[in-house]
Amino acid sequence: MSEPDARLTDTLAELAAIVGPARVLTGEASTAAYQQDWRARYQGAALAVLLPGSTQEVAALVAELEAALAAAFERGLIRDAVVATDLAKAERIWALRHHISEANRRAGFTVSNDTSVPVSKLPRFIDRVTARIELEVLGATVCHAGHIGDGNIHVIAVLSREAHPKPAQCEAAAAQVNLIVHEASVELGGSISAEHGIGRMHVERLERFKPALDLEMMRRVKQAFDPAGLMNPGKILRG
Repeated sequence: MSEPDARLTDTLAELAAIVGPARVLTGEASTAAYQQDWRARYQGAALAVLLPGSTQEVAALVAELEAALAAAFERGLIRDAVVATDLAKAERIWALRHHISEANRRAGFTVSNDTSVPVSKLPRFIDRVTARIELEVLGATVCHAGHIGDGNIHVIAVLSREAHPKPAQCEAAAAQVNLIVHEASVELGGSISAEHGIGRMHVERLERFKPALDLEMMRRVKQAFDPAGLMNPGKILRG
């Protein structure tokens, strides 16, 4: 058994000691019904689902989580963490997430990307693009958002309005940011687009980063299903 597998087994055993083995659900068949919250805001992929039967058990589980986070903090794996112990706190955390775009627009001109890389390479990707953007793009502040657990991360560069007062300056800086992010994603085995697709906006970028053979195969599939070019003309592939 590998070290991560052994740690997971030990953790599940500790949790089972709190709520009882029958209330630790593992496997997709057992956990599928619990993978989405009742407001349909969150779709998860949990390794296990815990079913505490009392407030005492909930408190014990929260204590276990806080202890695990504290250990991760001591090892330098995380910088900070917040545990939502009630619905009000959970709502405030969701509000922070859902207002990222508004906050960034108040701070400056926003350049956002929709890239993906293998989960194991996320730390390298974040470090690489952050360092390059802050070094090469004047007045840029970098932040990251998204669903990091599946490798899809949004690199967001907020450009200072003082450093880029004119639209042409903003567009030039945005192009520089996009190139840095896309180069890093491709170099690390990822993609320049993840959940939001190519559409019309990224046709030129797709041509730049996708091998010619891949593009030709895509055109042939498109031709087979849509020989008249009626479906989404001009999107993904040039007409």
